[in-house]
Amino acid sequence: MAVPDLPDLPDLPDLPDLPDLRISGSGSPDLPAMILILELTDSKEAELKAKARAQGLSVEQYAEKVLYRDLEERTNAATDADDRPIWEIIVDQMKDVPLEDFAALPRDGASQVNHYIYGLPKRDASGLR
Repeated sequence: MAVPDLPDLPDLPDLPDLPDLRISGSGSPDLPAMILILELTDSKEAELKAKARAQGLSVEQYAEKVLYRDLEERTNAATDADDRPIWEIIVDQMKDVPLEDFAALPRDGASQVNHYIYGLPKRDASGLR
């Protein structure tokens, strides 16, 4: 397989000596690996190195593991949608609300929603103000 030609990159300004994080992509062979430059304080850099070392990983491997775990959690959260009808979800959410709380709700809450939420004048029984 031939290596694709990469576009010319602009000259980057001189940066202070910062640890760089190279994550080689396992995706499309047409794309170059991603290079992240992390500007860390000395204490954060030491913490990152210590966490990586504690797991027997390089800093790059540890950072890649953390990034993938975060991306996986977000993907799982998006696909863990509840397939029940909305009324069943509402009933389930409301099951622990004490009856006294329901009794304290205004009886005309639905018909006078604009009054209770937005403070508009109450409508009369005919629906007119």
